[in-house]
Amino acid sequence: MPVLSKTQPQAVYNPFMKLFSKATLQHYIQPSQVKNLGNSALYFGNSIVQMVIGIVTAPIFARYLLPNDFAIIGYFTAFVGFFNPITHLSLYNYFSIKFFKQNETSNKELLFTLFSFLFVWNLIFLPISYLVVNIVFKHTGNSFSAYPYLAMVFGTAFFSLAQGFVQMVFRLRKQAFQYFLLETLLTVVNIFVSLLLVVQFKMGADGRLGGKLIAQGLVFAISLFILWKLMIPRLNKASLIDGLRLVTPLVLGTFVIFSIRNLDKILLERLGDSNEFGYYNIGFNNANYLILMGNALYAAFEPDVIKYVVKEKYRKLAVSIFLVTAILVSITAVYILFSEPITHYLTSGRYTRAYKYANIIAVGGLFLSLNKLLITILLAFKKTKIILILNVITSIFAYFCYKYAIARFTFNGAAYARIIIAFFMIAVSVVTIYLVMKQQKKLATNA
Repeated sequence: MPVLSKTQPQAVYNPFMKLFSKATLQHYIQPSQVKNLGNSALYFGNSIVQMVIGIVTAPIFARYLLPNDFAIIGYFTAFVGFFNPITHLSLYNYFSIKFFKQNETSNKELLFTLFSFLFVWNLIFLPISYLVVNIVFKHTGNSFSAYPYLAMVFGTAFFSLAQGFVQMVFRLRKQAFQYFLLETLLTVVNIFVSLLLVVQFKMGADGRLGGKLIAQGLVFAISLFILWKLMIPRLNKASLIDGLRLVTPLVLGTFVIFSIRNLDKILLERLGDSNEFGYYNIGFNNANYLILMGNALYAAFEPDVIKYVVKEKYRKLAVSIFLVTAILVSITAVYILFSEPITHYLTSGRYTRAYKYANIIAVGGLFLSLNKLLITILLAFKKTKIILILNVITSIFAYFCYKYAIARFTFNGAAYARIIIAFFMIAVSVVTIYLVMKQQKKLATNA
């Protein structure tokens, strides 16, 4: 008897199976990007440590700090933001650009040159700035006294210089664990000293800002020790001049960006309602946990973003940006769902309604984190002058947006203005990157 052949079932083509097949994923998601996620976990690690410690200690601080204390802390932290671009002069960014283009010896010489210059520069710049601002405060009827708060935040900014360079080296070398240890040390000492000053000695805002100053001073000493091993004590004047020339537009642009991020608090102080200003800052502090996570992701992916642009690996660049976006959107959505009970717990039930500000500010923070990556792409293209132009345009838009929103809707208006401004920044950055890449492609074709 003949054997009847059995018809084999036909495989049904499924485009989704092909899209998520192992070969496709391996093609688009490179090992370096997987490693970035691992490094990001360590960068996130400090954010997680801050969150855990914050969850435990925030209710304690809330019982000993008044809304006016939160207003003072938020205001002066924002105020020093206007000076940060001038304290570091964007030379961290210059070092990161040069890092992949020169040998180890040149990098060590450059590190010594840049740090030495900033150290001397800030010994001159910060004391003069303090005297000028103190005079301005006295003649403008500011709600808060400059002393001792301004001295504390300026001192903290000075002590952060050494850590900034050390952390940049750790990031560029993908030494995420060392990065995590140094950041965690700063967090733990800051909280411990602040609790001692606020709870034990009842120092209020003085104690909270003083704790940050003492902690940053300790990390400054440790960072100096690490830096000495990473540097060759030889000044390179040519590199310094080249760096200052390249970053000058970037400094001005960064100054504008810091102004955008902190202008709301400066304008809100003029309303004279320190109690509601305190609630606004509590909401900002809670949303800041998400901003810290965004910074951690940025720290993990920034070196590769620069590398992919320099080497014209745009597909890998797109995958990196997609991963960062997906993670940030997911985290923000989860936070907003549970923000009210979170705020109730963190403030011991005293300032629960601050969650409304936190939700709005969290969305604005999401957009700002994404825009940082987009600006890094332009930086990798060395389009510092274009960055300056974009930031000037954005600052003008932001100023009028904040002015109108605060005049019309006070504190709620300031929070929503953050979203509008951040979205505007992303839209402008995307269009600019498209035009720059189109120009680069045209130049490559004509070459």
